[in-house]
Amino acid sequence: ALKSTPKLKVDNDGILLLVVGSRNPINAMQLGQLTSISDCSVFRIDPNLISNDNVKEELDKLLSNVKKLGPKSVIVLTVKSLFEQSVVTRNDAKVAKGVATALGSLTKRILTVAKVKTLVVTGGDTAVHVCRALEAKGIDLSAELLPGIPLGYLQGGLMPGLPIITKAGGFGSPDAFLNIYQQINNDKLKEC
Repeated sequence: ALKSTPKLKVDNDGILLLVVGSRNPINAMQLGQLTSISDCSVFRIDPNLISNDNVKEELDKLLSNVKKLGPKSVIVLTVKSLFEQSVVTRNDAKVAKGVATALGSLTKRILTVAKVKTLVVTGGDTAVHVCRALEAKGIDLSAELLPGIPLGYLQGGLMPGLPIITKAGGFGSPDAFLNIYQQINNDKLKEC
């Protein structure tokens, strides 16, 4: 069983990177809470470009913007369709896998140009593809940061020891991302 941890101890230097691959509307609500109170840079990737193998243009634009951000920034990498009212159908399974793969590749590239202090990944397929892209051998689970939201550290690969928090796509309270942000930064943010 994982032990609870009231405060997460991470390096103060570096960005917090949220990779939100699940298009569940709960994620949009949770991101809305976080972005309304914190200064996040949200990069919305067009899944049509990703699924058509036009990742290079999106990647160049994204990396250029990431390089301009401060060392203690919060970056959210997601897909544009997260904020649309469309319903995911079974025909979208191939697109979803392509998006998860591309988000993994984009995450790897972000880690080459910016110091990331903690990685937060939402969506099971996205977590798998991020770990594959980083060549991680696994995640050493350490504690339950929030109910049902574990904290671990990447094992092996390109970023051994990097703190990683995983969350199922449709899981968590509306302020889940905000609570994660506060714990990582040991921050007391003003209530809206």
